[in-house]
Amino acid sequence: IYSAFDVAKLQKSSHSAVTFKTDVDLGGYKFDPIKSITNLDGENNTIYNLKVDMVHDGTGAAFIQSASGTTTHKDIIFVGADIKNVHNPNIPAPNYGNTNDGGAGNAYAGTLVSHSGGTYNVSNVHVKNGKVYAVCKMGGLVGYVGGNLNMSSCSVDQYLVENYEPGIPNYYTLPSVYMDIYLQTYQDNKVTNA
Repeated sequence: IYSAFDVAKLQKSSHSAVTFKTDVDLGGYKFDPIKSITNLDGENNTIYNLKVDMVHDGTGAAFIQSASGTTTHKDIIFVGADIKNVHNPNIPAPNYGNTNDGGAGNAYAGTLVSHSGGTYNVSNVHVKNGKVYAVCKMGGLVGYVGGNLNMSSCSVDQYLVENYEPGIPNYYTLPSVYMDIYLQTYQDNKVTNA
């Protein structure tokens, strides 16, 4: 990746390996999440002003929608990300306390990845001065974690993670492991001003 144009070409597609060779400013324009990247190496470069603004469609909001199998993402910084995934009024709300909602509660959101499964290795990834604004299962770095997460030397700083539910009761806020995944300590990770 050498430019914002290169990043734009990744939208809505899957890739085996991506390497950043420079900082990239996405300018706050709406970005359609990348489906998956098996190996992401940011080479300590920064992505500025990522904006994902979705109405829940059964997928998650993030730079990358999912990590499955064995996935490694490392050495990248996000500054000024704005991630939003709001409720789709065409998906009916389940009865209170019912988490088997046919996918209605699967509006995962995170800055780097919205949901993960398999073995997910994340190291030296930092998010600063941003927000994640979604329905449920969200975190500063990673939203829902459904497999093995190995996280080291990562940080979340000056972040707002907010549950959003327009006009209906808060049916989709599931156990705190989803909301607070960005706060859990794995190895040398930190959260400040969240």
